[in-house]
Amino acid sequence: MNGTFLTGKSRIQQTDKSGYWMTLDNELYYDFNEDRIYVVPRYFWSDSYTFPRLLLIITGDKNRDDVRPPHQHDLFCRFHERLYTTLSFDELCTMGLLYEHEKGFMVCEDIPKEYLVIEKIKKWKADNLLREMMISCNISKFKASVARVGVFFNINWLKTGKRSLKTYNIYKEEIGLVDGR
Repeated sequence: MNGTFLTGKSRIQQTDKSGYWMTLDNELYYDFNEDRIYVVPRYFWSDSYTFPRLLLIITGDKNRDDVRPPHQHDLFCRFHERLYTTLSFDELCTMGLLYEHEKGFMVCEDIPKEYLVIEKIKKWKADNLLREMMISCNISKFKASVARVGVFFNINWLKTGKRSLKTYNIYKEEIGLVDGR
């Protein structure tokens, strides 16, 4: 395993756009290899799903897996950027930004924008990170590899990445609205 989610399972809310959900909490993933903590901000829109419909025969029900990996991957793909914090796990905890809300359920408050970095990401890296995040959520390596192959052939990457993330409004408005909404 090359990383772990620092925050608990996603709390999401259905949106008025069919098939899309909005994160209600900030989601953090710690990448051991790069010593970085990636952030999906609250109010991010996602379909919360990884597998193309054709792969359902192999992977099964699309709603039974952890939805945090698709949230990170959707952020990478929608903007061709990754958002991470310069703060360490210990600093997040010391500053009171990351704490245990309920027994075993970690929550992250809004990280001040001066501790956030936006950086370009290549599709290959985004897709590999998806696989690693899935494995960290106890999704089988086989299923994670099938998802990795499936997203490799997703041509939507060519249509996205026209907008950039901005830290000034990262927690103030719905990020990643679909179809420019």
